[in-house]
Amino acid sequence: MHRLLTGELPFAVEQEPLEHAPAWYKLLSDCVRQNPEKRPASAGALVSRLKAFDDNRQAEEGQFKKEQEARERAKRQKAENERKRQTDIKRQAQEQNRQAQQQTAEKQEIGSQVKPSIIGLALLGLGFILSWALVFIIV
Repeated sequence: MHRLLTGELPFAVEQEPLEHAPAWYKLLSDCVRQNPEKRPASAGALVSRLKAFDDNRQAEEGQFKKEQEARERAKRQKAENERKRQTDIKRQAQEQNRQAQQQTAEKQEIGSQVKPSIIGLALLGLGFILSWALVFIIV
């Protein structure tokens, strides 16, 4: 048709493969073949191949959506696990603090019980020493 309209031979189409869409490349290559028998037989055949692309695209979108939802679930689970871990760390710190306070209170209680005993012993010892001193002074 190009030759009829322009009087020139049509130029050869330089074909570059579509690496990211090989099915589209095949369809386009089939549509521009020189041999008509190798082209799609009818517009209906071309439409059915295009519909197959749409079906594949929808399936890929569905798969992509599922994968995205799975990534989001994993991200939420990771955040929840981190929150639980932080809560556990906080609880452990609170428990350690409580135990330290309890130990401090116990030591203070023991110390408050020991001080009067030591003072009593000191006074008893002082009384003993003074009594002996009086004995030696009087004698």
